[in-house]
Amino acid sequence: MGVLVLDNKDRKLTLRQAILRNIVSVILAPIYLLLVFSNLLVGQLANRGLGDPRFLMWFFGGMVVWEVLEFITMLFNSKRRAIHDFIAGTVVVRQPIEERIVSYRKIRWALIFLLVLNLIIPRVLPERNMQLEIGQTTPGKPSRPDLETMSQFRQVMERLKEDDYRGVIKLVDEYFQGHSVTADNFILLNFKALAHSRLNEVDGAIASYERTLPIIRKMNNVEERQYASIFFSLGDQYFKKGKKDKGIASLEEGLTLEPQNSFYQIVLGEYYNESGQKTRAISHYRELLDSTSLLEEEGIVLRRKLKRLGEKVNEPFLFQSEDLSLQPFYKGFVIRLLPINEFDPAIPLKDLCLLLESKFLIPCQVLDPVKFDEKVILDPNRNQYDGEKILDLLDQIHPFPKNKQYVLVAVTGKDIYGKNTSFVYSWQNWSKGIGVLSSNRIAASIGAVYEPEVVLPRRVGIQFISTVARVLGFEKATKPNCPTSYPNELSEFLQKSSKLCESDIRQRDEFLKHYGGAPGRFDAARVREIQHVYAAYYFR
Repeated sequence: MGVLVLDNKDRKLTLRQAILRNIVSVILAPIYLLLVFSNLLVGQLANRGLGDPRFLMWFFGGMVVWEVLEFITMLFNSKRRAIHDFIAGTVVVRQPIEERIVSYRKIRWALIFLLVLNLIIPRVLPERNMQLEIGQTTPGKPSRPDLETMSQFRQVMERLKEDDYRGVIKLVDEYFQGHSVTADNFILLNFKALAHSRLNEVDGAIASYERTLPIIRKMNNVEERQYASIFFSLGDQYFKKGKKDKGIASLEEGLTLEPQNSFYQIVLGEYYNESGQKTRAISHYRELLDSTSLLEEEGIVLRRKLKRLGEKVNEPFLFQSEDLSLQPFYKGFVIRLLPINEFDPAIPLKDLCLLLESKFLIPCQVLDPVKFDEKVILDPNRNQYDGEKILDLLDQIHPFPKNKQYVLVAVTGKDIYGKNTSFVYSWQNWSKGIGVLSSNRIAASIGAVYEPEVVLPRRVGIQFISTVARVLGFEKATKPNCPTSYPNELSEFLQKSSKLCESDIRQRDEFLKHYGGAPGRFDAARVREIQHVYAAYYFR
């Protein structure tokens, strides 16, 4: 570059002087390489080879300080010597013009060579481990699986969608015959474990889940939490195998990652009891019941668990029969419930009809089941019923009378969707007085230990209140605990109560003034039936 580095006596540098002149780089380079290779070998991203960004900040901050000191030193001596020159006893001088020209030519050819390499190498070497995925922060999580692994993911997902569990197991086994388990592909073992569990092959499920654990346990807290469900599922499989201590330990490890998972907190208490630790189960349930973050439904499940163990618990709300006997009962309008394709027989429609009578103060009837042509209402690609097509069929068999005497709500156990939606809990047309409700997603998360005989009717009852209100033309509530509020997912649905809010009551009373007819009273027998329904399913 037109300069030479000589010693103080204008002689060429010795090896010792050359090392001393670059002593900072000589010390830092091995440390730098050690960090990079150690991080890459455990699966870190290439563009995060030095690890945590905070280390990079300190590392390059120190380098900047060193360069500034070098520059300042140069300003205060006539030969423009920097700190490294004083350390090595060197000085920089201008190169003769003839030598400069030769140097320029060498540099030019070196730059051309590097440019050519830069164009060729990316096309020769496969692109690996260079992109940061959304939400990824540290080594444990997959970065960017190779094309073969990505293809395997797609094939496995297709098999799962088709319920081809044997196909899933075969694909994953064939893949791991030629691959070791890494952070990029370990989730395939989770799919294999799921396939085994669907086939009731407990040993296969346990073995597959256990192979994922070494990868997960290397992750940080943020990443590890995403796989808490693997510990929960493994715990369930251990219990099925009769390995109760291992099942409890696995659940407890999962709950250290996701302690807010109330469902598995309740399952853990059930496992304590089943393993002969009744006192521990009671203590666990009591502690959960004291939590201020419990949903209404979770509190109900915990109270039932404690009652089963012989414990006394306070009831948060009790049905007052006197309140209902004083309410007017209008017979000029009727709610009709119609079970259709894939209706879940575990849903007590007659009991839920009584619930609706107590809320809307009008009679409710359960009609005989109807089966629509699957070819008409089913979207085979989505495996869902088309809510709009069901409404068209309802309108044909039960046309809405002009004098507005009833509304009709169908109920199915199949998932449904509406226009521009991925799924809906219900779909309705208030101008025609018809609607359809799906219990599919409401029931999907209810396990055998979660008091399904109470929780399922209670959830469907709350959704019936919401759907009937919408069919009647009520506006959605603004408070999340109101039964008529709009939920976008199950966690929001579970915030809803069965108790009508003031806005719901106001709209109901206004509706009854116009369409309810002459008011009467609830008879004593009906009040007793409704009281039984409220007590059985913990309605408010």
